[in-house]
Amino acid sequence: MRVPVPASARRSPLNGKRAITRRSPPVRSVVLAAACVALGAWSAPAAEAQVGSPSVGAGVVLESYQFQSKESVGMESVTLLSMPFLAGIRLRPGTHLQVSGAWASGQIERADGTSADIRGLTDTRIQLETVLGTDRLRVAGILELPTGHSRYTGDEADAAGTVAADLLPFQITNWGGGGAFGIHTSTAYQVGGFGLGASATYLVGREFEVFSGEDASFRPGNQFAVGVAADRTVRLAGKAAIHLQMVNYGSDEFAGSSLYRSGSRYRALGSYAFPGPRYSSAMVYGSITHRTRGAFLQLAEETSSQNLLSVGAVLRMPLRWGALVPAADFRLLRSADGLGQGYVATVGAGAEREMAGITLVPSLRARLGRVVPSEDVRSGLWGLELGLTARLGGAP
Repeated sequence: MRVPVPASARRSPLNGKRAITRRSPPVRSVVLAAACVALGAWSAPAAEAQVGSPSVGAGVVLESYQFQSKESVGMESVTLLSMPFLAGIRLRPGTHLQVSGAWASGQIERADGTSADIRGLTDTRIQLETVLGTDRLRVAGILELPTGHSRYTGDEADAAGTVAADLLPFQITNWGGGGAFGIHTSTAYQVGGFGLGASATYLVGREFEVFSGEDASFRPGNQFAVGVAADRTVRLAGKAAIHLQMVNYGSDEFAGSSLYRSGSRYRALGSYAFPGPRYSSAMVYGSITHRTRGAFLQLAEETSSQNLLSVGAVLRMPLRWGALVPAADFRLLRSADGLGQGYVATVGAGAEREMAGITLVPSLRARLGRVVPSEDVRSGLWGLELGLTARLGGAP
């Protein structure tokens, strides 16, 4: 019987000896998380009383990367087409139900002319959140339905492992992990001129089969995350914020035995939002994520520690027809063994236009970078991202 290697932990030239089993979320997600924990984001909006008013969002995003030296990287290109969706509805004042997920198709073109692909739904998350007390404590139950992949062929695992690379800022990180359930809590207070917040999440993984035809199950380790945040108004109109988070994972198990222990993640994010000229607004941010060493327990093999640095800026400019949102971002990945590291710089813009109650957001981004797949081997890379999202109602 084979000892399974999770799809996102298989050997990949973009991740040195082995890919990271659990990838850090994109910086855009981290920025949103920090903003939501801050006290200002917890102020009850007028829409809170609009019971039954639904909000829906969906999109299509095409991302593609080409490698300058396909022989050194082991592949010529990687492409991801994703269709994320998000829907929410307020069941009563203080209670909100949200469903999110995606359909995605990923493909890699290898240096030898062969290809590998994976496509289908990801796991679907259902989250029911309610407010307790005086709106200072929020509790949410989380259920991740196993609508995505739980069994992988070798080619599917290769494609999924490449998309899971921390260096490349793809829209999705995996095609499923057998489902999970858990709880999320958050609280926020105003202390003097500071908004203070804290959150905690605990997810329990579900047991499932990784390879067809093998009578043994795989169970991902439970996940525990805790975060704290603070923000403060600066010079009347600006707002500075900081968000600290720790994510810890239990050991993955196969056939009842511990298989893999993922490294813990420690993340720090700082941001500053301020008004610009002619009713525009801007935000600059920076984050650093440190992942400790992981270990394949049955193979006596470790994955190296890594640091991911990201800095960026976003500008929103209101126009007669809507708004233009240019942005720039720079990601730098460094690993202790020097393998799989590199950098990616991104520039681009999105546009917002409301038509018949629907907000359309087309976007275009260009990327340029470099990757170190192995010792003394480097390859340039370039990529494009083309997307279109649509929102109906308030933000879900």
